[in-house]
Amino acid sequence: MIKNILLLIILFLNLQEVASQNTCFIGSKSYPCTDSYTLGKHEILGRNPEIYFMKDGEKGIIAFVINNYTMPHSRVKNKLILYLDNGQIITCVDRGRYDIVDDYATTLYYLTKDEVNKLKKSNISTIRYSLGDDYGVNISRSVSNLDEESYFGIIERIDFPSELSEFYK
Repeated sequence: MIKNILLLIILFLNLQEVASQNTCFIGSKSYPCTDSYTLGKHEILGRNPEIYFMKDGEKGIIAFVINNYTMPHSRVKNKLILYLDNGQIITCVDRGRYDIVDDYATTLYYLTKDEVNKLKKSNISTIRYSLGDDYGVNISRSVSNLDEESYFGIIERIDFPSELSEFYK
């Protein structure tokens, strides 16, 4: 009983806080996950989108997180499209797995073993997604994996093949 209550509490915690421990809790299951990755210069609702990669056996999961403070019912929905450096495209289907907690909306997208292998071989160039709600709002956005200039210098492009080859062994 106490274990179930604890799992329910964790479910309602902000995924960002839970994922920072390299474990994500979804329902009554826990999944190993990467640190968060922030892509692009496009701030959506006051913050750049973040992604996490998680494991479920040989399958992968992408958790796409946005701050939805100014639009409380919004989330990432519909297809998530990953454009790779080698010209390949991975299209992730929206299976309706999402949560909105503490002004953060998280949508989960599942990857096949083959798609995980593609990500180990070629870097992500751009991610295209739709921001919307259940009332008809639907805005297409994209974020790129580029070197960025910041106050502290150049923030280098994320090397997803290296990161994911280590994570998805």
